Amino acid sequence: TGRGAAALARRWRGTPLWAKALAGLGLLVAAVVCFFLFVFQWNWLRGPLAHQISGRLHRPVAITGDLNAHIWSWSPQATVNGLVIGNPDWAGREPMARLPRLTVSVRVPELLRGRIVLPLVEADAPDVRLRRTADGRANWAFGDPKAPHALKLPAIRHFIIDAGQVRLDDRQRKLTFVGTVSSNERTTGAGRGIFVLDGKGVLNAAPFDAHVTGGPLLNVDPDRPYPFNAQVTAGATRVSAVGTIPHPFDLSRFSSQLKLSGQDLSDLYRLTGLALPVTPPYSLSGGFARVNSDYAFQHFRGRVGDSDLNGDAAISDRAGRPMLTADLRSRRLNLADLGAVIGAAPRDIARHTLS
Repeated sequence: TGRGAAALARRWRGTPLWAKALAGLGLLVAAVVCFFLFVFQWNWLRGPLAHQISGRLHRPVAITGDLNAHIWSWSPQATVNGLVIGNPDWAGREPMARLPRLTVSVRVPELLRGRIVLPLVEADAPDVRLRRTADGRANWAFGDPKAPHALKLPAIRHFIIDAGQVRLDDRQRKLTFVGTVSSNERTTGAGRGIFVLDGKGVLNAAPFDAHVTGGPLLNVDPDRPYPFNAQVTAGATRVSAVGTIPHPFDLSRFSSQLKLSGQDLSDLYRLTGLALPVTPPYSLSGGFARVNSDYAFQHFRGRVGDSDLNGDAAISDRAGRPMLTADLRSRRLNLADLGAVIGAAPRDIARHTLS
């Protein structure tokens, strides 16, 4: 063994300097890896990660629980326990969102191509509280609080929401809402994975109910349209929509078949922000579509009072204040039904005023 050691020493002395440097670098990398594997704790990153998220959202963020990660994979995964997202100063001290446990994984090959694809997002018992003031400031707007916003999430293959709670206090629309949201991941049979948002509240002093369902959130294809069904009741107003979102989790674009009915078109103001004329009872149906800040109610038909009504309407919300243009046609028009458009009050509802 002594001869072998001596021979090894002579061989080392004869090794080129660049090779010695490369070997030293390899030992250093190995030492760092060993330190990472046996000493490093993911909880050391709780503070820096919370600070990074806080800077992006422009509001306080805290991680009160453990932080875990599994990175040796083409789909690394991280779990954050006790994520608390605060509110902007004007919205009070109560947090905007509490997520007791959030798990997210990302596809590295897609990330290298400049595209974010999340194989898994799992939220256990999230509690989200949304607020909007009478002057239009919304705590879910992370840029200009008065600008129109639509939810745009990265492509998610497998989305699990368990026992979620959502609360909305919208002073601008005079709307309060408390609901539950779930993807029914733990159910069995045909309902497994179905997205459900169900809740009740008050809109302009009248009862408000919403029931929204979507297709299974298992193996979602970002390039395959995602189906949804929505039923909203606000006092005497009924809204029904059956449609699709071309790219799941991007609500800036969608299309549906829409049905509207109620006692007065002006009652839609609290739901839409549009100051529509006072009318008799109505029932309309047609194709509805959104593209960013532009909306279209196309080829609709129905009745308003004793008059038939059909046509097309377009709404632009680019300036933060909706503007409506419409092309309306009628074969049997009773002027009393649309009298408010030309300055008169419709029959039987002259005393109606917007509250």
